[in-house]
Amino acid sequence: MRRLPFFLSIFLVFSATLGAQTADEIIGKSIAARGGVSKIVAIQTRRLTGEIEISSPDVGALGASFVELEARPSKLRRDLSIQGINVTLTQGYDGQNGWKTAPSPGKSVTEPMTGDELKEFQEESDMDGSLVNYRQKGHTAELVGKEKVDGVDAYNIKLTLKTGGQRNLYIDTTSFLEIKVISQVAREVGPVEIQTILSDYRVVEGIQYPFVIESKIPSQQVNSKVTLEKIETNVPIDNSVFKAPAPAAKPAPAAKPK
Repeated sequence: MRRLPFFLSIFLVFSATLGAQTADEIIGKSIAARGGVSKIVAIQTRRLTGEIEISSPDVGALGASFVELEARPSKLRRDLSIQGINVTLTQGYDGQNGWKTAPSPGKSVTEPMTGDELKEFQEESDMDGSLVNYRQKGHTAELVGKEKVDGVDAYNIKLTLKTGGQRNLYIDTTSFLEIKVISQVAREVGPVEIQTILSDYRVVEGIQYPFVIESKIPSQQVNSKVTLEKIETNVPIDNSVFKAPAPAAKPAPAAKPK
């Protein structure tokens, strides 16, 4: 009978070892829950359409429709049409250079994207998501533990990007889908925390996508909600749409009278 505590302790240690999860195991299950690596990397192009609502103390509430185009390798374009004022804002990245176009009185001005804005757009251009082949991309992952996210048990994976950026990804312990992301991003005012909630997952061509994405920047009281209407995959997209528009030709000087 004296041996019972010893055998019981061995059993408990053995059970804990079997039940332990590593970051790689959770990441693998999360990728599988989305549809699996083979299906994810088979997507060569993608077109997303939807609506976005933004509110902040500076601008109040704004609504816009958007179209986002993606293509390999690392190409991204986003056209945002602000409702009520007939204004379209465009951002693009051709795999090497980023640019943005904004209206100004009487014309539309295109300028290069630089600094932290460019770095964030480059990160967004990863069609597969940061977890797929994360080691090959130069990222590192660490399992922080389990936490509650709106009453749901979730694994907290700390992902440090190759660029130095940091994200905490919260993965539902049952569905293994991402339900929350906390990102630390650099801005001119200093480091900023962005909190994002992912919901309303739907299957498109065998892959799970969140159709509602709600984000907030608590320090700046900025809130946004993206509602996707449609996701189309492997659609024809001309590579030229990702390149910055050529500057408008200057009109030829008027001929001098003889």
